[in-house]
Amino acid sequence: MFPCPTRSLSAGATGKIPFSALKTLRYQDVTSRKNSEVSLELNSTHFSDASQEAIGACVYLQLFDERKRVSIALVYVQSRVAPINPTSIPRLELCGAVLASEAVRKVMKEIDMDIARIMFYTDSKVVLGYIKNDTRRFHVYVANRVQQILNVSKPEQWKYIESESNSADQATRGIKPGWLNESTWINGPEFLRNGKEIETPRDVDSPSEDDPEVRKKIVSHEVDLQRRKGLGARRFLRFSCLSSLQSALAHLITKVREFKQRRGEQQEQVQYSAIRDKIVCGQ
Repeated sequence: MFPCPTRSLSAGATGKIPFSALKTLRYQDVTSRKNSEVSLELNSTHFSDASQEAIGACVYLQLFDERKRVSIALVYVQSRVAPINPTSIPRLELCGAVLASEAVRKVMKEIDMDIARIMFYTDSKVVLGYIKNDTRRFHVYVANRVQQILNVSKPEQWKYIESESNSADQATRGIKPGWLNESTWINGPEFLRNGKEIETPRDVDSPSEDDPEVRKKIVSHEVDLQRRKGLGARRFLRFSCLSSLQSALAHLITKVREFKQRRGEQQEQVQYSAIRDKIVCGQ
């Protein structure tokens, strides 16, 4: 359940892929220890990654026994070929995060053990911003997949991890069979084996308005229209005395007359121009 490197694929035509190395593959099963040792805590850790060639996810169980010893086991992996149509890396990384979240139900269904904590890791700060966002609205592609992720996980369960520590990176870029026993793909990343955690850096922010996946903000204003007759008596309350009101009305009447006069002159000018054009055309 691992992708072959490109060079190994080309060697496949001559039958030289060293699959005999898989005979020595060692795999640890922590679930078989539940009856022989007292487990203080069992955690499930999910990793996701993507490249232009593939997207992938892997899940590890981390078991702490009564002596606080840590055991790690790879319990679930899944990889898919990237879409043929050109797709941005953030979208591919988001698809990888969906694979990691979908693995929750599958692992919980098959493992007859209580899992104390479930964590998710991705090496894409953009995807983390999408998942932890609570202010922006996304286009359909991103919005649907973020909702899929949030249906089975919470934003605080997602953390950032550097690419070199992300075990799922090997699912998207390939690894030679002979290297599997010593790889983080089988053994899990070092911080899991040491029982430590990785803190999410503070520079993981919400998506900016310039992000192509963010919908443009739509501002709406509500207008209350009321039909009134005349000027409205409440306008008269703005004047301190009757004489100032009379003066304002006289000024308004003068302005109305001037406006009507200018409009009449403009109409006469238009009519005169139309008649003149007809006369010219008739000649």
